[in-house]
Amino acid sequence: MNDEQKKMLTEFHQDDYQERYTVGECNWETFDNATYAVAYRGGKGYIYTIWLYNQTNKIAS
Repeated sequence: MNDEQKKMLTEFHQDDYQERYTVGECNWETFDNATYAVAYRGGKGYIYTIWLYNQTNKIAS
């Protein structure tokens, strides 16, 4: 895991994560096209929410 991925996951688990992430549509197209995102399974089963990282928060590569 690189520093950028660590930062994204750390921010995702903060109370204000919704300021940095928006919910994407739950489908394969959204998943396949996501460059910066977290797929999160909030409970039992196989349903994931795709949280897209807002580009304004992206770390410069």
